[in-house]
Amino acid sequence: MFNGECLSSCPSGYYSESIEFIPCIYPCLTCSPYGTCTSCECHPETHKDIFTCQPCSKACSSCYGPTNSDCIDCDLSEGYVKDNSGKCYPKICTDRTYLDTKNDQCSICGNLCKWCGDDGSCIECVPEALNSIVNDETICSFCPDGYEYKRGRCEGSL
Repeated sequence: MFNGECLSSCPSGYYSESIEFIPCIYPCLTCSPYGTCTSCECHPETHKDIFTCQPCSKACSSCYGPTNSDCIDCDLSEGYVKDNSGKCYPKICTDRTYLDTKNDQCSICGNLCKWCGDDGSCIECVPEALNSIVNDETICSFCPDGYEYKRGRCEGSL
């Protein structure tokens, strides 16, 4: 395994079992007898959690912890950018999504809603839906059977 060399200690990435050097199991960089991990080598899109590599928040392309506040770099390809505090958040939420500040991600608006507020409440319906206001809340719906959406309202079709 090591070209017949006599080694006085186990090389990095291996542990000693009897007279053999056994490779550590990824993501272990070093390990003790029986393969117990003593240090890890994690990919950039993961972070070290004791002796395992755990995924970063989906906002991060590299991180040192699990949340979007623990990003080293934001995942720009997914539209995440850093704010002044270093936290990654979605730069823009597209049509039919809103910035869910509780989870710091874009979440889907309610059914038939084109734009919603920060709390997910509908502000504007998709063009093919009827827009009604009930108790100061925008409600989106289709016209009932026998009616057609024309000029902003449902009209009976004859």
